Amino acid sequence: MDEDEVASWGAQIFQFEDLDSAVKLLLDEGTDAVVMGYTRALQYNDQYPGEIKMVGELFYVIPLVIVFCDSSPDKDLLSKINEALGEIKIDGSLQNLTDKWFESD
Repeated sequence: MDEDEVASWGAQIFQFEDLDSAVKLLLDEGTDAVVMGYTRALQYNDQYPGEIKMVGELFYVIPLVIVFCDSSPDKDLLSKINEALGEIKIDGSLQNLTDKWFESD
C-alpha cells in the first residue's frame, strides 16, 4: 500500500518521522486513523488497551526472512539458526509465535 492508494479513499495524508507521534495524534483525536505495520499495531494495541482498536483486514503480508551472504564466513551460525528453526517448528513454538504475532484476529 502506498500514499496514493490511501489518498484514493478520500483521506487527508499526514506523514510523521515516527509512529509514536502519529499514535499520539490519534489518541488526542487529531486524526481518525493511522496506517502502520501489523506487528507495531499489536504493540500499540497492548500499550493502549481500550484506547485504540485495530480494524479491517490486513492490506498485504510481507514475509520475513533471515538473510546470509553466500560468502559469509560464519557457516556455523547459519547452521545453528537452521537447527533452532527446525526445533521450534517441530515442537510447535514457531506456530505459536506465528499465531501470536502474524495472524489476524
